[in-house]
Amino acid sequence: MNDVDTSTRNSGCIDKVVEILGCFSYEQPELGVTEIATKLEMYKSTIFRILKNMERNGLVSQNQHNLKYRLGFKLLELGNIVLSGLQIRHIALPKMRELNESTRETITLNVVENNMRVCIEKLESPEPVRNFDQSVGGRNPLYLGAAGKVLLAFLPDQQINLILKQKNLEATILGLAVTPSILREQIARIRQQGYAHFSNERSKGAASVAAPIRNHEGNVVAGISLSGPEYRFVGERLDSLIRDVISGAEDISARLGWRK
Repeated sequence: MNDVDTSTRNSGCIDKVVEILGCFSYEQPELGVTEIATKLEMYKSTIFRILKNMERNGLVSQNQHNLKYRLGFKLLELGNIVLSGLQIRHIALPKMRELNESTRETITLNVVENNMRVCIEKLESPEPVRNFDQSVGGRNPLYLGAAGKVLLAFLPDQQINLILKQKNLEATILGLAVTPSILREQIARIRQQGYAHFSNERSKGAASVAAPIRNHEGNVVAGISLSGPEYRFVGERLDSLIRDVISGAEDISARLGWRK
């Protein structure tokens, strides 16, 4: 079987999963195999096989009393991620605009997805010299740069341990050794001081500062960063930028319901 055949078959399987998910509603939160097969005009054996695969992946769960299926908690988890990202972006954008105008540096809003940093919003610096290496939707390792490390530092320890076990951490990035021991020291420092500041990690001559954004439960759900040329991130101006990014993160966190 060639790649085209495999792709077509996989596409067909995904289509069937989506069709099954579409059978559930507020009026019918639970459905049996026969009911779904009737709705979709498919064989019960096919529906049963797909449902079992969906159940293994958390997309549906089975009521052991009546053997009917209902939507699984994995969908709730994924839905919450979508809603959280949209909510954070909507709430953070006014503050990001303020920071962009006052600091004239590039502002990004970042979240963690699949152990990677994902940029979900960005406002470019109006300065002629600025950073261009990050775009909305872009994905980068959590262990490089302030924007990623401020998210890494506030992950659960178990998740951090898994990330630090990645083999490519032993690589040298722009002349800097990236090792688990170094990262653990950096994580401890970020947790203690409440922000991250790094230079020359993702791009030579670039610097950034970042701070965590918390939700109403105090959990870090995103991070905001200011980035630009390294020569603008020094001395008193660096201190000012750090204060700005911390203040911005705290303001957004407060709008999400967080209280110190």
